[in-house]
Amino acid sequence: MLITSAFIREGSNIEVFDTALQAVLQAGSLRSVLIPNVVENKNFAFRSFICLNKYMNEAETFKRIFEECKTIAVVGLSSNPFRPSNGVASFMMKKGYKVIPVNPNETEVFGAKAFADLSSVREKIDLVDIFRRSDEAGSAVDEAIKIGAKAVWLQEGVIDKAAAKRAEDAGLLVVMDRCWLKDFMKYGG
Repeated sequence: MLITSAFIREGSNIEVFDTALQAVLQAGSLRSVLIPNVVENKNFAFRSFICLNKYMNEAETFKRIFEECKTIAVVGLSSNPFRPSNGVASFMMKKGYKVIPVNPNETEVFGAKAFADLSSVREKIDLVDIFRRSDEAGSAVDEAIKIGAKAVWLQEGVIDKAAAKRAEDAGLLVVMDRCWLKDFMKYGG
């Protein structure tokens, strides 16, 4: 979390400041912002804000995950070769990563035993890659925190800001609403 402040001279337009801040958000430099207060006196206005998830979805985070996380539990991994989880996990394995399937509806994927949940996996997991609906992602993130994973990756279209914050607060690297394969092609290869 980064705490940032800005002084705005009297007569400056606070709406212009807010518009610029929104542009930074939309560009992806910051993921969310809380603006708790504006303190004004006759000479200046002081605006403080807290930028959450400053390092989420940045190239450095991707690179660290690609370099440091070699054992990946894929939550929601399907044996169906037409499902995105199957294609991404297959690519991971081709790149030398160990993939552990986590899906209560599967018994085996890619010749490996599928586990019902992360707690059932007996080996150390570096990254938990989540292919679940957004409203189900939080429980996988909480399990990732509980088992001591280094990172969580919520795949493209999977968005749970509260769960991402819990993971960051627990010290995990966090990526949200991004495709592991696409980012590996751009940053990892």
